[in-house]
Amino acid sequence: MAVDVGTSVRSLEAEELLELNWAPPGEPLSLVRFELHPDGQGTVLVLDHRLIDARRGMRAMSLWGHHLERLDALLGAAGMA
Repeated sequence: MAVDVGTSVRSLEAEELLELNWAPPGEPLSLVRFELHPDGQGTVLVLDHRLIDARRGMRAMSLWGHHLERLDALLGAAGMA
């Protein structure tokens, strides 16, 4: 499922951080931050979605969870998880 989201990069640190202004159509601007942290032989991904009202935030949390599960499955299938 493709989602049309207006984004612009707020901050970028190669292999460590990506922070975006996030604005799905018809919704107020929010902030999405992805951080990568080394963890033994792997990496921990921290996702922080801020400046979003509670109702939209609960919906977003469910969607992010679904997408992160898919990413984990893809990485596992590629022998990277």
